[in-house]
Order: sequence, then C-alpha cells, then structure tokens
Amino acid sequence: MGVDIQLHKLNHDSCPFKALHDYLIVRKTMFKFQNNSALFIDESGKALEREFFISKLKHLLGICGYNPQSFNGHSIRIGAATTAGKSNIEDHLIKTLGRWNSDSYCRYIRTSKNDESINAVMRLSSAALQDIDWWCVNISNSSAPVQRGSPSITLTTDASLVGWGQNA
Repeated sequence: MGVDIQLHKLNHDSCPFKALHDYLIVRKTMFKFQNNSALFIDESGKALEREFFISKLKHLLGICGYNPQSFNGHSIRIGAATTAGKSNIEDHLIKTLGRWNSDSYCRYIRTSKNDESINAVMRLSSAALQDIDWWCVNISNSSAPVQRGSPSITLTTDASLVGWGQNA
C-alpha cells in the first residue's frame, strides 16, 4: 500500500519540484538510478535509513541554534500529529496520514487547553502570501477541488520496501 504525493512547479525558491529535480541530477551523476531503487539514498548509494536521517537532522538543528538532544525520530510525527489535531483535522485522517493502524496516534498529539501558541502571531513570507492570494482568487471560481493543474510529477510511496520506501 502506498501514497501518491503530487509535486507542482512553483515560482519561488522553495519549489518542491525544483528541489527534487536538482537532487535527482546530483544523484544521477553519483549513482546509477533504477526505477525500483529507493529515491532517497545516503552517500554510499544505499536506501536512506532512519538513523542516517536523524543524525543529519540533529546536525542541522545544532547549526540552527537548537539543542539537538531535544529532538528524536518521533519529533516529526509528534509535530505533524499535533498540528493536525490543533487544526481540527478529523481523527481518521490523522490516522491515515500517519499510517497508524491503532489509536496510538493519540499519544503523539500534544495539546493543552492553556496552549497560547495557537493564537501566536505568525509572519508569512511573500511567497506564502502570493499562494494565499492565488487561493483567494481561484477558490470562488471552482465547483470542484481547486488544483494548480496537473502535477509536474507524482511520487508513489511504498513503506514496505527497503529504507523509507520512497520510489519515483
């Protein structure tokens, strides 16, 4: 069982399609690419493993001034589940997105009735503001789900394979 992830070309520095494209160019020059090989690999060409990802994440967090020891492999799952919970996303969707088969996802949601961060002021980049403007213009003209046309690429995940199971 897998999940399709659609990437669209965007006109700003954080374009996911461009980031993946640039990564694949570098990867292709270093390693032979096969359609059934894992998309994300380490320096030796092996499928990206959890420990590798976490060590690189902690290294980058340290560079950014955060205490790397405050983060672990579950931090991303906790953050995603908490954000979904605070955004009132329905439970069954949180379970599906996190690929939980039981109600254990509830332990990942960190909320508090006294949590003031949900009301904190958030500053948006100009690219994010442009995206919001696009949605405001296009949402009222749509009787079907709004999309930015066909995706530039669709990735299909298969978590049952080696590493983190991402295939292009």
